[in-house]
Amino acid sequence: MAKDPVCGMQVDEKMAVATSVYQGQTYYFCANACKRAFDREPAKYRDRGGDAREGGRVLHGKASRQKTMGGRWPKILVGVVTLGGILLLVWGIVGLRELMDVGKVPPEMLGRRIGYTAVPLAFGLGIIVWSLAAGLAWARGSGQT
Repeated sequence: MAKDPVCGMQVDEKMAVATSVYQGQTYYFCANACKRAFDREPAKYRDRGGDAREGGRVLHGKASRQKTMGGRWPKILVGVVTLGGILLLVWGIVGLRELMDVGKVPPEMLGRRIGYTAVPLAFGLGIIVWSLAAGLAWARGSGQT
């Protein structure tokens, strides 16, 4: 493991977002923002050991993303939206069960009932897939699994 000279984050050399070579030594970075800061003033960061700050703000991609995204609220929102997707799926499955009961739904209402079943199923699945993608993106972006 290497230490990002700009923000001090531990970086796996094989998984580093970016690298720079300065005076024959390779430096590994957690984010492109850290690499750009290092490339502008390599001597400033080389000797500080990852405690470099500008204007009271750590120059680090993850830290700036968390600050602009509002911390935990986006994750809570994704959780609430996921629950809504699950409820839509349940609604669609209940509708499917009613359609499977032969004779329960009059033929003139069949088209409407199929719509009431297909739409919640489609939206529910779409929401759950989006939630999984958002969760994976956050996990990859924060270095958590």
